[in-house]
Amino acid sequence: MYVPFFPLIVLTRIILRGRVAPYRKTREDSLKKARRDGQPVSKRTWELPLLFLLLLWQILYGNTSAPNPLRLAMLLTGLYFCSRLGRALAFAVPVDTPRWGRIDVMIAGSRKFISDTIDNAKSGKIPGAKHLKFTIWTSTFILRQLRIASRWTYGKPARRRTAVFVLLRFIASLGALGGISILFWAFALKYALSPSYLPLSKALLASASRVIPGVPDPSDLHIPATIQVLDSLTAWTVFVLYAGPVASLFPTFQERAIIETAANYARIRSARKSIYRFREVLRLVQKLFTEHPELEGFAKNVVLLRKQGDLRSFLLTQPDFVRSLADKPEEIDLYKSLGVALPDLDDVLREFPPNSIQERPGAPGSAQPKASGPRIAQ
Repeated sequence: MYVPFFPLIVLTRIILRGRVAPYRKTREDSLKKARRDGQPVSKRTWELPLLFLLLLWQILYGNTSAPNPLRLAMLLTGLYFCSRLGRALAFAVPVDTPRWGRIDVMIAGSRKFISDTIDNAKSGKIPGAKHLKFTIWTSTFILRQLRIASRWTYGKPARRRTAVFVLLRFIASLGALGGISILFWAFALKYALSPSYLPLSKALLASASRVIPGVPDPSDLHIPATIQVLDSLTAWTVFVLYAGPVASLFPTFQERAIIETAANYARIRSARKSIYRFREVLRLVQKLFTEHPELEGFAKNVVLLRKQGDLRSFLLTQPDFVRSLADKPEEIDLYKSLGVALPDLDDVLREFPPNSIQERPGAPGSAQPKASGPRIAQ
């Protein structure tokens, strides 16, 4: 299977390298900005790629007894065990307050959603009616998620759930370590008995008999003494040297997790308020755009004019807009109140050629070419 797929993967990466490069740069810039702002950044781990490679090995090789594939399986399983052991040891350190990654991601996502929407508006991407409706739906979806999270982190039920969560997390970590160690020594047993055929299920049973009490040991299988000792030593390290001290620190873990839960509730509540107020502003803008469609063009004009470094030179390329705006003093005052430093339009009009109405740029029957560059909505 990997023979036809590997060249395709390489060719795909080569072809899409140029297209993916801007997205990689954008991701790196967003990570740098998140670190500067103190937002949580998920750390890359090798657990998921190693687990995927183990599953791929099982699909490709299965119950093989060849030495080289078994060496590869032992290498992948050993690396995965070390990765899980590192997480387990980090969990066993009571000095650091436990983090709730999912809640951090939700809060950071809500902040990023608001900042991206505001940045798009500042850059001139004023959303239309359909896009504005989708933005409101997205903010409602984020707000609903934050409400669910706030219910789970509020009051005495949240404390009980936190205590159970810490217990289940420890059980899952311990079970994962034990299962990976059993799998590793099963591969080691198959490698020690190669090239003779040994089913993986039988090797797992033999390895588990040294770890889990009550599991029968296959009597017809000769297990080398080295594997027996090392398998039992691994189980003793995981279930005695690690599980015992960590279990004695459970009250400290639960207390710190409960404190973090209360802090998370306050953070979620603050994020809910921000999203709710932002959604109400979007609904007000949607209502104004629906009742007065011309406001959408006016808002785009304000953003476009404020972006211009030399506003006078830009207005000289927009004669139709200047002539129409010169007769609307109230609209001129509104532009200036919104931060648009409009020059004296009478002086700008004097620099235009004295054209008649029919000869104005863009008018029907005019032979003069239209100005290039961005156009102002009329």
